[in-house]
Amino acid sequence: MKENLRLVLCLLPFLVIGNAFLSVGSYWAVLGHRAASWERGYGSLISLEEINSHIKGQSVSGFSVTYAYEYHGKKYEGNRVCFGGSGLDQFSSIQYVSGGRELIVWIDPEKPDRSVLVPGVMYGAKVWITLGGLVDGFIIFMIPSMFRRKVPPVDGSKSHFDQRTKLTEQGREGAD
Repeated sequence: MKENLRLVLCLLPFLVIGNAFLSVGSYWAVLGHRAASWERGYGSLISLEEINSHIKGQSVSGFSVTYAYEYHGKKYEGNRVCFGGSGLDQFSSIQYVSGGRELIVWIDPEKPDRSVLVPGVMYGAKVWITLGGLVDGFIIFMIPSMFRRKVPPVDGSKSHFDQRTKLTEQGREGAD
């Protein structure tokens, strides 16, 4: 019993990590979904910068965008392209943004300082939710299997399967 309890305690951090993945992905998915119903406004591009950094010898690139918009006569600035989007989602959106067009900005009417250029649930949110579900599912499956009672073979057979088969056959014979 103590052995099983120790194993469960070792698995709990993974359960917490899985829940964190689910939480982040769900948060982005909910915000992205809600953003599709936010008020639509228009803005202009202030700056668009390509960011290149080197992490452990690998080149990582991304983008930083800043845009301005007006909501009920008050001016705001935003920098969010999408909620939970992958680099590809943002890259295609920024290509559209840098085309010299007027920007369509989705503005949260409850918090007008929160805005996004591309509403909807993006690929990145789906990846986080999937990873969290897989980690949690595995852990939730593993914990009960640790507490199953192991029946040792009584008749000297080598496997538990043989023991269960004999017990089942004996039960059938007794029922006849």
